[in-house]
Amino acid sequence: MTCNLQFYKEFYLLEEDRKQNLNNSVNIPILILTGILSLHFFVFSQDANPNFLVAGKVLAAINFVIVLLCLYYLVKSFSNLASGYVYRELANMVEIRKYEKKLIQEQLNVEKVQLLFEIYIIDEFTICAKHNFEINKYRTENFAKAKRLLFISITLSITLSTLFIISIV
Repeated sequence: MTCNLQFYKEFYLLEEDRKQNLNNSVNIPILILTGILSLHFFVFSQDANPNFLVAGKVLAAINFVIVLLCLYYLVKSFSNLASGYVYRELANMVEIRKYEKKLIQEQLNVEKVQLLFEIYIIDEFTICAKHNFEINKYRTENFAKAKRLLFISITLSITLSTLFIISIV
């Protein structure tokens, strides 16, 4: 395996790893959002000062919109809403082997066969890695938007909790 082939293979595998990391990264924000919603249900199920209820409802309404936007970007990052993401994969091994056998039959020079085969594999790695990179970039951008909104939601929830504690003291 030449250095060039190894480079393209590593880039392809890097994008595959990024795909897995993006798939796994959605779990913690969903857990945090669940905690935020639970906190809101708890706060509003308690008997609280009427002055707190006005401010609390305003904060909760703003937070509800932010949570919905956060969920939108999380779902968009995870599954692109209803359409999903279509990643490119290398051809299956049978097709690759058929191509290699075809090269062996067409070429008399073994070194030329190896060179042409490596060029073919490099092209496949390049096409797949480029396509997967674009998808992962788009997913990462949406995940970053969701994290920003999640931070705002956490801040609003802390504010709501602080107001609630002040109102019961």
